Amino acid sequence: ASPEGKESEGKLVVKMKEELNLSKDDWDKISELPDNILLHMMNFMDTREAVQTCVLSKRWNNLWKRLTSLLFNSSEFESVFKFNKFLSKFLSDRDDSISLLNVDLDFRPPHEIACLSDCTLYYLGFLGRPRFELEPLNRLMEYAVSRNCQRFSINVGFDCRLDVDPVCFCPSLTILRLSFTPYGANCKLPKSLQLPVLKTLYLHHVGFTASDNGCAEPFSTCFLLNTLVLECCYLDVDAKVICISNSNLSCLVLDNKFEVADEIVLSTPKLRLLTIKDDCCMNKFSSTCNLSFLEKVYIDVISYDEHSSVHLSWLQLVSNIKEMILSADTIRLIRRVLEVFDSVRIHSPGFVNLETLVVKRDALDLISDEEVNWIVRFLLQNSILSLDKEKTLKVIYTNTLLKIQVNILQSI
Repeated sequence: ASPEGKESEGKLVVKMKEELNLSKDDWDKISELPDNILLHMMNFMDTREAVQTCVLSKRWNNLWKRLTSLLFNSSEFESVFKFNKFLSKFLSDRDDSISLLNVDLDFRPPHEIACLSDCTLYYLGFLGRPRFELEPLNRLMEYAVSRNCQRFSINVGFDCRLDVDPVCFCPSLTILRLSFTPYGANCKLPKSLQLPVLKTLYLHHVGFTASDNGCAEPFSTCFLLNTLVLECCYLDVDAKVICISNSNLSCLVLDNKFEVADEIVLSTPKLRLLTIKDDCCMNKFSSTCNLSFLEKVYIDVISYDEHSSVHLSWLQLVSNIKEMILSADTIRLIRRVLEVFDSVRIHSPGFVNLETLVVKRDALDLISDEEVNWIVRFLLQNSILSLDKEKTLKVIYTNTLLKIQVNILQSI
């Protein structure tokens, strides 16, 4: 190494020790720890920082090559080109005999230039150049597949287009997280996800491809899927229906409406927890099964078009629930729909198993107790709770919640 390089390495060692606030004796004690303990600690570090530990001493020289968790953040680099160079060098030098458990990539412009104009970002290679933007994504995905990665996460903050090849999905994945910026970046998945051991799937601004019948049904082959979170997702132009079909799914979160989709169909017989948020209520909901295992529903929806009774279609899905949580916005929406459509003609399902109804409120919510109680009466109008004298509504007030709990009163 050149004298300049040695001087730079020396400064890096001093800086790292100062940041860790360690004396020489303390540092020596850490270096004496077994490899498995040091690697366990390094797996929580950003991969770039983990690589930099090689300058500390010979003891640390090759430890980074045996990392099982890779955490990359492109915003810590001056440009995409330098990040690509680092990533390529790292993957070529990593010990391939070591299994790969976790890959986490945060792919966005550096903090210092994130606020620059599009023209400047283009010049620096951060905007409008898909060949540069997708290269590290594809390389990392291929590497993860070849090493049987178990947990894979990508967060993309660039303007890019990505049609994911099915071969890029590793059959060994148990957790998959794909998040793309809604401002120009797009990721479209294949018709079916062949992920037989996947348990948790989080998708943000990801598109789904329809089959010939105009229905997108990507999740039915994820046989162990337990938790599914869909935020701001969309269908391609040929699709009209998104079918969430999975025989094992237990927890489902739908945040924001599906663009283009006319209807969301649930085929999830083991679903226990359901969350519907934002303007997702603008999609029509239906189900091919009775959702008999559904226990808890959280609904926090907004809408700027109360002239559609489709907003209440999700109520028909949850008649078997034991606990329902409604936001103040949801209460307002139900009230507006009932005002536009004669409430006599809109029937609430009978919540025969309902035990707890929670209305979330804060100091800024301008909704009265009378309005809340009116909506509660509507929701329970066809329920045995409104007829059974032994079942009574108990209202509990707190600072942020109005909790209406249904109790079976043995005696008063």
